[in-house]
Amino acid sequence: MTPRWLLPVVASGAAIVVGVTAAVVGAQFAAPETRAVAAPTVEVPVLAPVTSGLSLADTMAAAGDDGIPVSVETGTREVADAGATSPAIPDDLATLLDDLATADDPAEVPLSDDAGGIVGGGPAGDPCADGGADCPEGVPGTILPVDGDLPLSYSLYVDTRPTSSCPKATAPDAVQFTVFVSEPSTFTVTSSDGWHHPTATITTTDAQAERWADDGGPAIGGGTPVWIPNCVELDGFLSDTLVMMRAVGTTDDGRTKAFAFSQRTDDGLDIPPTRIVTVGASTVFVSAAHTRNEDVQILVQSSPDGTPACTYGEDAPGIRSIDGVRTEDVSDDYLAAHSYEPDYTKRTSASFIVPPGTNVIVCVGWFPKTDHRFFTRQHPTRVSELPLVSPSPSAPTVTVSAVEYTREVAARTARLSARTEDGTPCGLWNAGDAVGNVLCSFGTLLGWQDADGALVVRTEVDTASGTAANDVLLDIGLLSCDGGCAARERDYDVPLSTYIRPRGICSGDCPVDPGQIVGVVRLTASWPANDGAHPGWTFGDWYEGGNRVAHDPAPPLDITQEVRLGAVDTADRSQDATLSVVSDRPVSVSARLEDGFGGAACVRAGGSAVWESTFASATQTVVFPKLCTGSGFVLTLTLTDAAGGTSVYSWHRDGTRNWWPAQFQTASVPSPVVIDDLTISDGTDAAWWVESARVEVNYDDARLGLPAESQRCWVGGIHGLHSGYTTIALSERFPVRVRASLRPATAAPGVTTPDFPTHACTTDWDYRNRVSVELEGWISYDDYLVGSEVTLTDPDTGWTAVVRLSPEL
Repeated sequence: MTPRWLLPVVASGAAIVVGVTAAVVGAQFAAPETRAVAAPTVEVPVLAPVTSGLSLADTMAAAGDDGIPVSVETGTREVADAGATSPAIPDDLATLLDDLATADDPAEVPLSDDAGGIVGGGPAGDPCADGGADCPEGVPGTILPVDGDLPLSYSLYVDTRPTSSCPKATAPDAVQFTVFVSEPSTFTVTSSDGWHHPTATITTTDAQAERWADDGGPAIGGGTPVWIPNCVELDGFLSDTLVMMRAVGTTDDGRTKAFAFSQRTDDGLDIPPTRIVTVGASTVFVSAAHTRNEDVQILVQSSPDGTPACTYGEDAPGIRSIDGVRTEDVSDDYLAAHSYEPDYTKRTSASFIVPPGTNVIVCVGWFPKTDHRFFTRQHPTRVSELPLVSPSPSAPTVTVSAVEYTREVAARTARLSARTEDGTPCGLWNAGDAVGNVLCSFGTLLGWQDADGALVVRTEVDTASGTAANDVLLDIGLLSCDGGCAARERDYDVPLSTYIRPRGICSGDCPVDPGQIVGVVRLTASWPANDGAHPGWTFGDWYEGGNRVAHDPAPPLDITQEVRLGAVDTADRSQDATLSVVSDRPVSVSARLEDGFGGAACVRAGGSAVWESTFASATQTVVFPKLCTGSGFVLTLTLTDAAGGTSVYSWHRDGTRNWWPAQFQTASVPSPVVIDDLTISDGTDAAWWVESARVEVNYDDARLGLPAESQRCWVGGIHGLHSGYTTIALSERFPVRVRASLRPATAAPGVTTPDFPTHACTTDWDYRNRVSVELEGWISYDDYLVGSEVTLTDPDTGWTAVVRLSPEL
């Protein structure tokens, strides 16, 4: 396949960023399939700013009997109806993103205005195919040594699948593949397409041999040795032809190994280009074509220092996509019409909102669909990466700067709500709220929601016949500052009216009935000064080709692996924990367990909280036997490779790489629980009527029993309460909590209650005098087995509870 390189096409930034806009330069437009349905719109009047320079109070006073002054209506505009669109994705933006995602090629989607840009490019294959800088020479092929693992004895095999270290050949007359040998040797590759017979002979370099020895060399002691891979390219064949090949390797001591294989040359067709579209002031749409045998990962990652560097994998950071990742089919007709590879029948896309003035990099990586190994997912077979900087417009803040009422208006019976004309909600203000409150901050919207478009303000006034709601549009929005902008302000006087304006066109001569206006709100829009450093999107150098993610110098851990727990040994309440430690290279492993607070781990007799490997291997099984049930643990792993590189993984520990499965808990043992007796006392002889009482053991209800309501009055302490048999999962050490709701009571003089009371008392039913008691303590499982008492005390209130637990009735 011949890569087609398309230079980025960038549109200039617009002076005013209003509405959902983007641009394509030099694209042939076609109507794509669309699935979005347009949201309802309403026609609203557009208000002009006031220019008198007077305060709102002075303006009202100067008007006298001539009427109530409000901002002049200069026309109308259709805007999204309130509540009809998604807060995160306004309807027209959702429609555009849907058009882009469902199109065979996003470049063919018509885009309006020029506030955005679209760039496109074809993926590259071998970066050395065109004789680039720092590329080794090779005739008739290019040989690129890469890294990997090797088996126990000399062997040789060939992998024709493209990888990040050995991508598919880019020229239609070439093949590219990886030859793996198990120790330093010389191998020869012979080939034929029926007409041409290129041959290549490769000998392990000193650097490869040294790396092989450092990483383990020949296997000894049951360890896992290391492969020596070589990326080989042969050219000079016919295009779209099957090439038969054979590799024969020979060691210094004369041992040989042969491997026969075949690979097809390219047909000269292009790969459909990757598309990156910027929309408005903050949205980025990314779309990448791929085959049904590939997965694509699309990320937008921040680059605070301006140095772009993509990382991939399940744990890769990135800005969250606003509408998820979607994959659509690409039509056969489109691929044939553009001479694209017929296998590229899928296109995956995602959209992101980028904060203003932020350095980010768009990262697209291709992976084999059938290979889901953790380290494979960190190193794509090829990538498309574009650094960019989002615009930093002047974002206005709209405040309620003054309010004047023409009649008495009760709090919260009149209100304002603000949204962009695209439907993104922004803020609320109610009658009675403070003057000076912010109604809408466009800067808050930027980077989180769509902030394009002017401001729509809805006024609502409660009347006897319902709520009178009116919408007006104010010319307030993001301001692009090419060359810089000075700070500026605009004032708008918006009426609070009990009359609903007609939806038709209404200009400045529309009558305003002063009797229907209950007040006027002055809104002040303030734009901060802006240096104009980023008036529009700025694009860096686009890279497409083989993966350029550097291998971690310290041994990485496959962080998708989790601790597996065995069956519970009920005889000693223990459980074994097992973990498969996987790295991308042979490593020695040191593992230790602590409890969740950094103390010693709970281990039964014969168990251990420490594990050390006896040899280096890329995969090791760590076992911790006889861990206490119902206990929390934090695991710390130290990996050391042959070169001395060390990495430490744990759960939120300083100086370690975070790995959330490092925190785990063994199973709690289901156990019988009985409350033999519960006593609650405030230390006095006061009388109390028990409204409710509850005992929680290890946060589970022990189902305490209460007598009838006529027998719930105690004098001199509540006692004699108990429960029946309950099964609760208990930890090695667990909490006991008592909750009670009590009401003060009055009993006859001298009355005591040695057991459940048999008399009534006078109860204070005033809810304000109700007393809530909550006490908590802890007990060990061993103490619980012997039927220990738990005393719970609150020194601040003087309340005490004594709970006598038993494992049997």
